[in-house]
Amino acid sequence: MLATEAAVYRVEEAVTLGLADGVRDTDTFFAEFRAFLETQQTEQTNRGFVAMSAAAPLQPSTTGVQPMTQQTKPGEAAPAVAQVTTQHDPAALAAARTEGVVAERERVAAILGSEEAKGRDEQAQLLATKTSVSVPEALGILAASPVARTGSPLDAAMAAGGPNVGGGTGDDPAPAQPLINSADIYARRAAVTKH
Repeated sequence: MLATEAAVYRVEEAVTLGLADGVRDTDTFFAEFRAFLETQQTEQTNRGFVAMSAAAPLQPSTTGVQPMTQQTKPGEAAPAVAQVTTQHDPAALAAARTEGVVAERERVAAILGSEEAKGRDEQAQLLATKTSVSVPEALGILAASPVARTGSPLDAAMAAGGPNVGGGTGDDPAPAQPLINSADIYARRAAVTKH
């Protein structure tokens, strides 16, 4: 059990045993580390390992070699879209744009014209125009959503024939209410106060 316990070493002992490379103050360490990183970056650039951004495969090739994408394997040609973009063929680019526009319009029409969109117009508009979800995904979302209520509860009650507020069947005219006769009220009050 004693052989598995960790030991604590002073800085000088750690350097002597090879557990640390040396002792530096913070400023010296960061200056050496920065110089090391710059050296590594220069060596990588010289070996041709230039860091590439995600858009780099779409840039024109200066070597004549097509860039690799995630779908290609060494020795295979890059996909047609990457080749068209790399070669800057205006007619092919225009055709690709047109194809994309047509596909998007078909997607929007399929979502907005679906049975699932009925009664869920606002949500269908949002899914069709503000997201890039596929038609099956959008239809699934719409189908799982409740149908929007239209109008107020009063509108619904009135459309159902209106509320029954009378004592009869609703076909009977309301009984005539007697008008208030203020002279009669004053006369009764006067008769009560005289006694």
